[in-house]
Amino acid sequence: YVERHLHIMNNIVENNQVVCSTEGGYGGGIDIYGGLVVRIVHNTIKNNHASDPINPWGGGMRLRYTAMPSIVQGNTISFNSVSAQGTGGGIGGGIGLADTRGITVADNKFQGNFGSYGGGIGDVTSSGTLIQANEFVGNFADTSGGGMYSAESNLTISGNLFKQNSAFYGGGVLCAVGDYAVTNNLIVDNEAEWGGGFFYAQLPSQNYLTRIINNTIAENLADVAGAIALLDAKTVLVNTISWGNSASLAPEIQVQGGELHTAYSDIRFGA
Repeated sequence: YVERHLHIMNNIVENNQVVCSTEGGYGGGIDIYGGLVVRIVHNTIKNNHASDPINPWGGGMRLRYTAMPSIVQGNTISFNSVSAQGTGGGIGGGIGLADTRGITVADNKFQGNFGSYGGGIGDVTSSGTLIQANEFVGNFADTSGGGMYSAESNLTISGNLFKQNSAFYGGGVLCAVGDYAVTNNLIVDNEAEWGGGFFYAQLPSQNYLTRIINNTIAENLADVAGAIALLDAKTVLVNTISWGNSASLAPEIQVQGGELHTAYSDIRFGA
Protein backbone atom coordinates (compact mmCIF):
# COMPACT_ATOMS: atom_id res chain seq x y z
CA TYR A 1 0.00 0.00 0.00
CA VAL A 2 1.32 3.43 -0.98
CA GLU A 3 -0.24 6.44 0.72
CA ARG A 4 -1.01 9.14 -1.82
CA HIS A 5 -0.98 12.84 -0.93
CA LEU A 6 -2.37 15.97 -2.56
CA HIS A 7 -1.41 19.45 -1.33
CA ILE A 8 -3.24 22.59 -2.50
CA MET A 9 -1.69 25.63 -0.84
CA ASN A 10 -1.66 29.44 -1.23
CA ASN A 11 -3.83 29.59 -4.36
CA ILE A 12 -6.71 31.76 -5.51
CA VAL A 13 -9.54 29.58 -6.85
CA GLU A 14 -12.09 32.03 -8.22
CA ASN A 15 -14.98 32.37 -10.70
CA ASN A 16 -15.12 28.72 -11.79
CA GLN A 17 -18.25 26.70 -12.42
CA VAL A 18 -19.41 23.16 -13.08
CA VAL A 19 -22.84 23.03 -14.74
CA CYS A 20 -24.12 19.62 -15.84
CA SER A 21 -27.29 18.71 -17.71
CA THR A 22 -27.34 15.37 -15.87
CA GLU A 23 -25.78 14.24 -12.56
CA GLY A 24 -22.19 15.40 -11.98
CA GLY A 25 -22.29 19.00 -10.73
CA TYR A 26 -19.57 18.44 -8.13
CA GLY A 27 -16.95 20.86 -6.84
CA GLY A 28 -17.32 24.23 -8.53
CA GLY A 29 -13.75 25.23 -7.67
CA ILE A 30 -12.12 21.97 -6.50
CA ASP A 31 -13.34 18.36 -6.67
CA ILE A 32 -11.38 15.55 -5.00
CA TYR A 33 -12.64 11.97 -5.05
CA GLY A 34 -11.14 8.92 -3.48
CA GLY A 35 -8.25 7.66 -1.46
CA LEU A 36 -5.99 10.70 -1.09
CA VAL A 37 -4.56 12.30 2.03
CA VAL A 38 -5.49 15.89 1.27
CA ARG A 39 -3.98 19.10 2.62
CA ILE A 40 -5.81 22.26 1.48
CA VAL A 41 -4.25 25.22 3.27
CA HIS A 42 -4.27 29.04 3.01
CA ASN A 43 -6.24 29.36 -0.21
CA THR A 44 -8.87 31.86 -1.27
CA ILE A 45 -11.85 29.99 -2.75
CA LYS A 46 -14.36 32.52 -4.02
CA ASN A 47 -17.34 32.92 -6.38
CA ASN A 48 -17.39 29.33 -7.63
CA HIS A 49 -20.57 27.47 -8.53
CA ALA A 50 -21.76 23.88 -9.01
CA SER A 51 -25.10 22.86 -10.49
CA ASP A 52 -26.94 19.87 -11.92
CA PRO A 53 -30.62 18.78 -11.99
CA ILE A 54 -30.25 15.90 -9.50
CA ASN A 55 -27.90 16.40 -6.53
CA PRO A 56 -25.09 18.94 -6.96
CA TRP A 57 -22.42 19.00 -4.28
CA GLY A 58 -19.84 21.55 -3.15
CA GLY A 59 -20.00 25.04 -4.63
CA GLY A 60 -16.46 25.93 -3.57
CA MET A 61 -15.16 22.38 -3.27
CA ARG A 62 -16.27 18.78 -2.84
CA LEU A 63 -14.26 16.16 -0.93
CA ARG A 64 -15.33 12.51 -1.04
CA TYR A 65 -13.63 9.37 0.31
CA THR A 66 -10.56 11.27 1.49
CA ALA A 67 -8.08 9.36 3.65
CA MET A 68 -6.77 10.16 7.13
CA PRO A 69 -5.30 12.54 8.19
CA SER A 70 -6.67 15.05 5.67
CA ILE A 71 -6.99 18.72 6.63
CA VAL A 72 -8.65 21.86 5.26
CA GLN A 73 -7.17 24.79 7.19
CA GLY A 74 -6.77 28.55 7.07
CA ASN A 75 -8.75 29.14 3.88
CA THR A 76 -11.13 31.95 3.03
CA ILE A 77 -14.19 30.36 1.43
CA SER A 78 -16.67 32.99 0.31
CA PHE A 79 -19.61 33.64 -2.01
CA ASN A 80 -19.65 30.17 -3.51
CA SER A 81 -22.93 28.47 -4.39
CA VAL A 82 -24.46 25.13 -5.23
CA SER A 83 -27.93 24.77 -6.71
CA ALA A 84 -30.15 22.17 -8.30
CA GLN A 85 -31.88 22.73 -11.60
CA GLY A 86 -35.46 21.80 -10.84
CA THR A 87 -35.87 19.08 -8.20
CA GLY A 88 -33.39 18.12 -5.49
CA GLY A 89 -31.15 20.44 -3.54
CA GLY A 90 -27.54 21.47 -3.52
CA ILE A 91 -25.33 20.28 -0.63
CA GLY A 92 -22.57 22.51 0.72
CA GLY A 93 -22.31 26.00 -0.72
CA GLY A 94 -18.75 26.44 0.53
CA ILE A 95 -17.63 22.84 1.06
CA GLY A 96 -19.44 19.57 0.39
CA LEU A 97 -18.17 16.55 2.34
CA ALA A 98 -19.26 12.97 1.64
CA ASP A 99 -18.01 9.68 3.09
CA THR A 100 -14.89 11.30 4.56
CA ARG A 101 -12.99 9.65 7.42
CA GLY A 102 -11.07 11.59 10.05
CA ILE A 103 -10.86 14.87 8.16
CA THR A 104 -10.20 18.14 10.04
CA VAL A 105 -11.73 21.41 8.83
CA ALA A 106 -10.17 24.16 10.96
CA ASP A 107 -9.45 27.90 11.10
CA ASN A 108 -11.33 28.71 7.89
CA LYS A 109 -13.61 31.66 7.18
CA PHE A 110 -16.92 30.83 5.51
CA GLN A 111 -18.80 33.90 4.36
CA GLY A 112 -21.72 34.53 2.02
CA ASN A 113 -21.98 30.98 0.65
CA PHE A 114 -25.27 29.44 -0.51
CA GLY A 115 -26.69 25.93 -0.74
CA SER A 116 -29.95 24.13 -0.03
CA TYR A 117 -28.37 21.90 2.63
CA GLY A 118 -25.51 23.72 4.32
CA GLY A 119 -24.68 27.25 3.27
CA GLY A 120 -21.10 27.03 4.54
CA ILE A 121 -20.58 23.26 4.89
CA GLY A 122 -22.81 20.38 3.79
CA ASP A 123 -21.78 16.96 5.11
CA VAL A 124 -23.24 13.47 4.67
CA THR A 125 -22.11 10.06 6.00
CA SER A 126 -18.79 11.17 7.44
CA SER A 127 -17.00 9.62 10.41
CA GLY A 128 -14.50 11.08 12.85
CA THR A 129 -14.73 14.54 11.27
CA LEU A 130 -13.61 17.58 13.29
CA ILE A 131 -15.05 21.02 12.47
CA GLN A 132 -12.98 23.35 14.64
CA ALA A 133 -12.30 27.07 15.14
CA ASN A 134 -13.96 28.21 11.92
CA GLU A 135 -15.98 31.37 11.35
CA PHE A 136 -19.34 30.95 9.63
CA VAL A 137 -20.75 34.41 8.91
CA GLY A 138 -23.61 35.39 6.61
CA ASN A 139 -24.12 32.05 4.89
CA PHE A 140 -27.58 30.99 3.64
CA ALA A 141 -29.40 27.72 3.00
CA ASP A 142 -32.89 27.75 1.53
CA THR A 143 -33.68 24.48 3.33
CA SER A 144 -31.44 23.37 6.21
CA GLY A 145 -28.31 24.52 8.03
CA GLY A 146 -27.46 28.11 7.19
CA GLY A 147 -23.93 27.82 8.55
CA MET A 148 -23.57 24.05 8.46
CA TYR A 149 -25.61 20.92 7.67
CA SER A 150 -24.68 17.36 8.58
CA ALA A 151 -26.61 14.09 8.28
CA GLU A 152 -25.87 10.45 9.06
CA SER A 153 -22.44 11.32 10.40
CA ASN A 154 -20.29 11.03 13.49
CA LEU A 155 -18.48 14.30 14.03
CA THR A 156 -17.38 17.03 16.44
CA ILE A 157 -18.25 20.71 16.00
CA SER A 158 -15.99 22.63 18.38
CA GLY A 159 -14.86 26.21 18.98
CA ASN A 160 -16.58 27.75 15.96
CA LEU A 161 -18.39 31.04 15.47
CA PHE A 162 -21.80 30.83 13.76
CA LYS A 163 -23.14 34.34 13.19
CA GLN A 164 -25.79 35.90 10.93
CA ASN A 165 -26.47 32.70 9.01
CA SER A 166 -29.99 31.81 7.91
CA ALA A 167 -32.07 28.84 6.73
CA PHE A 168 -35.60 27.48 6.94
CA TYR A 169 -34.48 24.81 9.46
CA GLY A 170 -31.45 25.46 11.66
CA GLY A 171 -30.21 28.98 11.04
CA GLY A 172 -26.78 28.33 12.51
CA VAL A 173 -26.42 24.54 12.40
CA LEU A 174 -28.61 21.55 11.53
CA CYS A 175 -27.58 17.98 12.35
CA ALA A 176 -29.66 14.87 11.73
CA VAL A 177 -29.45 11.13 12.37
CA GLY A 178 -26.00 10.67 13.88
CA ASP A 179 -23.79 11.04 16.95
CA TYR A 180 -22.66 14.65 17.36
CA ALA A 181 -20.55 16.53 19.89
CA VAL A 182 -21.26 20.28 19.78
CA THR A 183 -18.79 21.96 22.13
CA ASN A 184 -17.40 25.43 22.90
CA ASN A 185 -19.18 27.21 20.05
CA LEU A 186 -20.59 30.73 19.88
CA ILE A 187 -23.91 30.59 18.01
CA VAL A 188 -25.34 34.10 17.77
CA ASP A 189 -27.65 36.24 15.66
CA ASN A 190 -28.74 33.49 13.27
CA GLU A 191 -32.26 33.19 11.84
CA ALA A 192 -34.63 30.41 10.75
CA GLU A 193 -38.27 29.49 10.59
CA TRP A 194 -37.56 26.60 12.97
CA GLY A 195 -34.48 26.39 15.18
CA GLY A 196 -32.77 29.76 15.00
CA GLY A 197 -29.45 28.62 16.46
CA PHE A 198 -29.30 24.82 16.34
CA PHE A 199 -31.60 22.05 15.10
CA TYR A 200 -31.20 18.32 15.68
CA ALA A 201 -33.57 15.63 14.41
CA GLN A 202 -33.77 11.86 14.20
CA LEU A 203 -36.48 9.24 13.81
CA PRO A 204 -38.33 8.09 16.96
CA SER A 205 -36.94 4.57 16.52
CA GLN A 206 -33.32 5.75 16.46
CA ASN A 207 -31.04 6.05 19.47
CA TYR A 208 -28.24 8.43 18.50
CA LEU A 209 -26.86 10.84 21.11
CA THR A 210 -26.07 14.53 20.68
CA ARG A 211 -23.96 16.30 23.31
CA ILE A 212 -24.24 20.10 23.53
CA ILE A 213 -21.52 21.22 25.95
CA ASN A 214 -19.96 24.60 26.84
CA ASN A 215 -21.74 26.65 24.16
CA THR A 216 -23.19 30.14 24.13
CA ILE A 217 -26.37 30.35 22.05
CA ALA A 218 -27.76 33.88 22.08
CA GLU A 219 -29.76 36.48 20.13
CA ASN A 220 -31.00 34.01 17.52
CA LEU A 221 -34.42 34.42 15.91
CA ALA A 222 -37.04 31.94 14.67
CA ASP A 223 -40.77 31.43 14.40
CA VAL A 224 -40.36 28.24 16.45
CA ALA A 225 -37.44 27.49 18.84
CA GLY A 226 -35.28 30.57 18.94
CA ALA A 227 -32.17 28.84 20.27
CA ILE A 228 -32.45 25.05 19.92
CA ALA A 229 -34.98 22.71 18.28
CA LEU A 230 -34.84 19.00 19.18
CA LEU A 231 -37.02 16.57 17.23
CA ASP A 232 -37.20 12.99 18.55
CA ALA A 233 -33.66 13.54 19.82
CA LYS A 234 -31.67 12.07 22.68
CA THR A 235 -29.67 15.06 23.89
CA VAL A 236 -27.38 16.04 26.76
CA LEU A 237 -27.06 19.79 27.40
CA VAL A 238 -24.25 20.76 29.82
CA ASN A 239 -22.70 24.08 30.87
CA THR A 240 -24.41 25.96 28.05
CA ILE A 241 -25.92 29.46 27.98
CA SER A 242 -29.17 29.87 26.04
CA TRP A 243 -30.26 33.47 26.48
CA GLY A 244 -31.87 36.34 24.62
CA ASN A 245 -33.19 34.24 21.76
CA SER A 246 -36.59 35.02 20.24
CA ALA A 247 -39.47 33.01 18.77
CA SER A 248 -43.25 33.10 18.74
CA LEU A 249 -43.22 29.55 20.12
CA ALA A 250 -40.42 28.36 22.48
CA PRO A 251 -38.08 31.36 22.52
CA GLU A 252 -35.20 29.28 23.86
CA ILE A 253 -35.50 25.46 23.53
CA GLN A 254 -38.18 23.28 22.00
CA VAL A 255 -38.23 19.54 22.73
CA GLN A 256 -40.60 17.55 20.51
CA GLY A 257 -40.27 13.89 21.42
CA GLY A 258 -37.07 12.24 22.58
CA GLU A 259 -35.16 13.14 25.75
CA LEU A 260 -33.29 16.21 26.97
CA HIS A 261 -31.00 16.02 30.03
CA THR A 262 -29.59 19.34 31.27
CA ALA A 263 -26.91 20.21 33.84
CA TYR A 264 -25.07 23.38 34.89
CA SER A 265 -26.71 25.46 32.16
CA ASP A 266 -28.22 28.94 32.11
CA ILE A 267 -31.45 28.85 30.11
CA ARG A 268 -33.79 31.81 30.01
CA PHE A 269 -37.35 30.60 30.83
CA GLY A 270 -36.00 27.08 31.46
CA ALA A 271 -35.94 24.16 29.05
